[in-house]
This record gives sequence, C-alpha cells and structure tokens, in this order.
Amino acid sequence: MAVGVNGGAVTATVDAARLGAMDELDSGAFGIVYRLRTYSLPGFTNLAYKEFTTSPSAEDIANLTALVEFRSALDARRRAVLDDAAAWPLRLVTRGGLVCGFVMQLIPPEFFGQQLLPSGRTIQLPVKSQWLVVEPAKADAAGIAVPRADDLPARLVLCAKLAHVFGVLHRAGVVYGDLSLNNVMYSAGSPPRVMLVDCDAAQAVGAARIGQAHTDDWTPPECVSGGSAQDAETDRYKLALFILRVLTPGPHASQSVDPTRAVGVLDLEGNSMLSAGVSADRSRRPTAKEWFDYLTRHLTALTGPPQVADVNIDTAAVLAGAMATVSWRTAGAEHVVVTASDGHTVTCDAAAGVGQCRIAVTRTGPFTIRAVNRFGTTTVDTRPVFALQPPTIARVAVPAVTLPPLDFGTRQLAAAMTVVRPAGPDLTALRMPTLPPRGTGPQFADLLGALTTEVGRVADHAIAAAPRPATP
Repeated sequence: MAVGVNGGAVTATVDAARLGAMDELDSGAFGIVYRLRTYSLPGFTNLAYKEFTTSPSAEDIANLTALVEFRSALDARRRAVLDDAAAWPLRLVTRGGLVCGFVMQLIPPEFFGQQLLPSGRTIQLPVKSQWLVVEPAKADAAGIAVPRADDLPARLVLCAKLAHVFGVLHRAGVVYGDLSLNNVMYSAGSPPRVMLVDCDAAQAVGAARIGQAHTDDWTPPECVSGGSAQDAETDRYKLALFILRVLTPGPHASQSVDPTRAVGVLDLEGNSMLSAGVSADRSRRPTAKEWFDYLTRHLTALTGPPQVADVNIDTAAVLAGAMATVSWRTAGAEHVVVTASDGHTVTCDAAAGVGQCRIAVTRTGPFTIRAVNRFGTTTVDTRPVFALQPPTIARVAVPAVTLPPLDFGTRQLAAAMTVVRPAGPDLTALRMPTLPPRGTGPQFADLLGALTTEVGRVADHAIAAAPRPATP
C-alpha cells in the first residue's frame, strides 16, 4: 500500500518498476519481504524489498525518510560499521509518487542455517540470537552451530559488534528501540557476526515520535507502566541485557536480569558495568561506546598473553617462616602462580581480575607472579622480602675455679676468721629519761631537754674513757 509524503519530495527514492524480478521470502503483519534478483546498489549485491501491507502514517514515512538520509550522511567508516551489522533502509520505494516500501540489505547467506522443525522437516532460516542463550545441547539437537558456552572470546566478539553499531546510532541520536534476541541475527563464522533486523522501526533524530515496541522480558523499569518513550537510556538497558544473556547461556538465560550470573565470566569492571546497565538508575547505564571499549579491551586480554597491572606485598621484612600477603591485579589471566624465593608455589584462580594469597617467607628474595592463560604467560617480580633470623642463645664455657690448698686445720681457720671488734663507748650507760604519767608530765620541750642532757653526759663519759696518745 502506497502513502504520499507531505511536505515535499522524498530523497533517495527508487520507483518500484525499476526493482525488476523478485522472489517472496517472508511475510508478516506489516509487510512482505522479497529478494531482488537484479537490482543492486553500490557496495551491495544482495538486496531485499519490504512492501507495506498496512498503511503507515505520515509520521512513519517521515521517520523512514530520515533513517535513509541518516545513513547517507555518515562518513565512510561509520557507514561501513552500520552496513556490516544492520539491515538498514537504503532507499524508499515509490509507486505513482507514493511511498510503498523500502529497499534494504538482504541478510547475508552466512546468517542462515538449516533448522529442524518440530515436524521433522528442515528449513533454511536466519539464525536468531535466541539460540545463543539456550543450552548448547538444544542448539545441537536443532542443527544450529553456536559458540560453546565457555568460548568467551567468540561471544565477546558478538557483543562488541552489537555495541559498536549502537554507538554509531546513538552518536547521531538514533534510537533503535525494540532490541531483543529475536531482532539480532548471528553468524558463527570466523569471525562471528551479528546483524540487526527490523531497522525501519528505529526512531530517527528530529523526526516525529513513532510508536516503538518492547519485546517481553526486555522492558526497562521506567517503561513498565507504558508512560515513558524509548531513548538512548532504554537502548542501553536492553544492550546490557543482551550482553548479560549472551555471555551466560543456560536455563532461564533469556529472561534473566541478574548481573551476578556473569561473576566468574567477566572481571570486576565488567560485572560492575552489567550491574549499572540493568539498574533502574538511568544515569548509571554504560553507553554503547563504553561497552565497546570494555569488550574489545577484555577480548584483547583474552586472546593474548595476560596483563599484570599491579603486584604488591604487604611487608618488606619478616621473621623467617612468618607469612606475607601477596596481592595482584590482572587482565585476561586464567590463573596466577605465586612462587616464593625458596621455590614454594601457590596457584590461584584469576577470573576475578584481582586476588591475593598468603605464603611463608623462609628465604630472602622477591616473590614471582606468573599470570597464565592459553595464549601465554606474563611474569612479574615483587620487591625483595627479607627473611630475618630470630636471635639465639649460645652456651658460654665457664672455666673451673681451683682454690689453693689449706695447710691449717678447722680450729685455726675459725680463729683466723674471728672479728676483733674495736673498743668504743659503752652505750650500756645510756639511760632514757623516765617519762611521766600520761596527762601529768612536762611538755615536749622539757622532755627533749632532758634527753639532750643525758646524751651529753654519755658522750663526756666516752671521751674520758678513751685512751689518750702518749705525750712525747
């Protein structure tokens, strides 16, 4: 069904008669998709035509026109990113001057796979990202080739490519809107690829608002009540959900909003970004560029020797045999091996990106930190730690003491040790004054005077009794 465009001629259009022969590929509620056999555009050999089966509004047509012009205005580098990862509207198709559909890139053959239907029949269909989150055994049973659950690099590539194309959209103010596993096709080739479909429902910058849908289990918290229009922040929420679910396949992955599922899959930075990305706080959600930068950095770390950003030891010297704590921060390491100077080693898991261990110090020297993954080993030494020997008590030989022989008997020895006391005053003559009865005697001064007089008398007696030196 064709619809006229108000306000002037449509740019970047092609008349339906010029499309040539075509084959019907699929049909839906809003249009029929045809493969174009002969029509081509620069840079494309496989194109498709989507013809509207319902009447789009003038706002929808204006928005679609803006999407076509948005791509045309991109520089060559960003246009290449968009063309690689999105079946974007390339030309508006008119019939009798009225818009009746648009030309887009046909999903490349590498995105198709033979899929086993419940009836037992196989059919060639684009492979949706939904297969990335189911248990691998289910995908195998359906004949779908998916990266192993533990093939983190391949899954990081898919997420990084999607983040990259969203970065191009958001830089220009374009909001994709209905991001889900059903609207992202993927190829398990080398390298793996993703492709956005249903891009005609994106919201162009400056165009009148169009209604953008939410797929079940993908609605941001602020849109649950239906009162909030979609924007870059809602795209960021859905992008974080896509990353979470693709990196953590298994039971209930397609409905999960729990970022802790990625603990042990991503490092601390990635886990923190996931928590912020699915939070109700719109301002915390990482941008598409931030996701692209992180994912490519993490991917580089995983596909090359690990990086050791920091090592530390909590002491410079300990008593020999005491424990020291070694800590580290790594990127891309599967495990860390800590070796003491005496050769003793401790192996620790490094999935978290940070860690520490305690190890005995028996010999002076540095600790060696080896970060290991399947691509190589990175070795870093700590500063030396001194093993101090505790103080010891040595026995001192004391020579034997030999006493001279005694040539006299016990009685003589006793007599020799007798102390002869020198003569002195006879203190037996000293008499303390008699104290009067309590309450009747003289005062203290009288008693002191009497005592002084008695001491003086005794001293005079002693002087008189002392022997006098001979007179020459």
